Amino acid sequence: MAWGFLMRDIIEAGPELLDFYVLQPQNGQAELRQFLVKKEYKIVKEILVEDMGKLYQALLAVKIERLPEYVSDITLSMQDVYEKLPLDSLLWSVGALLAQERPPLWSKYIERLIYLRQIALDNMSKELANTEKYKLLEKEIAELEVL
Repeated sequence: MAWGFLMRDIIEAGPELLDFYVLQPQNGQAELRQFLVKKEYKIVKEILVEDMGKLYQALLAVKIERLPEYVSDITLSMQDVYEKLPLDSLLWSVGALLAQERPPLWSKYIERLIYLRQIALDNMSKELANTEKYKLLEKEIAELEVL
C-alpha cells in the first residue's frame, strides 16, 4: 500500500489542515514531502528508527504560520532545505534533513537503499538496460553512494 500517497490524500481530503503532522511514510516519501511544502508546511525534523531489523523514517511538519508556537530553535538551513531543493532531487525521498544531520542509522539506511535498487537492476533483463527506469536506478545508486 502506498502509505505516503495515502497520507497525502487523507491530509488533502481532511476537514481542515492541522497545525502540524507527525508522519511515518513507508513509500511515496518524495510526493508527501513535496505536498507538505506546497501546502506551506516546514519539515522541521526527520528521524530514522530501527525496529526488528527494519528501518523507518518519521518526520515532523509544522504549518509555516504556526512555527513560533511549536518550534523554538530552527536554523536557517533547516528552514530552507526543502524550499530550495529541485523537485527531481533524490533527497525528497531520502530525507534532506537526514542527509544534513546524518544520524547514527544513516549509513545503514543508505546501504539498504542502494541494496534495494541494485536488486531491482540485477533482476532486469538485458532488454531493459536502455529503459528510463534502468537508467534512473543507476543514477539513484550513484547519488546514494556519494551521500
